[in-house]
Amino acid sequence: MGFLKRFFRNVFREGEMPTGASSFEQLSEAELESHLKVSRYGSFTLTDAIRPSYDLQVVPSQGYRHDYYRDEQNRNSVPVLMAAVSKERLFETFMELLDPLGFTVDVVLETSHNRHNKGHTDLYREHIDLPVLKSVLLEYEDRLLNDGCTGLAVRNPDVPH
Repeated sequence: MGFLKRFFRNVFREGEMPTGASSFEQLSEAELESHLKVSRYGSFTLTDAIRPSYDLQVVPSQGYRHDYYRDEQNRNSVPVLMAAVSKERLFETFMELLDPLGFTVDVVLETSHNRHNKGHTDLYREHIDLPVLKSVLLEYEDRLLNDGCTGLAVRNPDVPH
């Protein structure tokens, strides 16, 4: 088993494999490498951080969904907008979606770069001015789009959940 298969086997939180069979499990190294090189599905282009399952149970396409994150510990529901946007417009769309949040926001940066502690680390910044945040995000656009180990959540602290 090569590096890529070991990587996919070890990326799940707390070291657990998901339930059910993975479409990557029976692939040869050549098949896996070939699949990972595909970045375009019709008019939809993926960033370097994202690849669909090998059996394409979900074919990448643009769309969005409004949902809620439920914090069971605090019994809160926080509205969440989830979106899939082609690489060419992804960062621009994300930056535009920040505008309705207001002038001051809270940010959570999730990183799994230092996986010695299994899982991920959340880094918080509260009450940051939106223009300052956007300036910082512009500096790290490539990492945010293509890294695969970095996630970002932004919210307005004054809007009730």
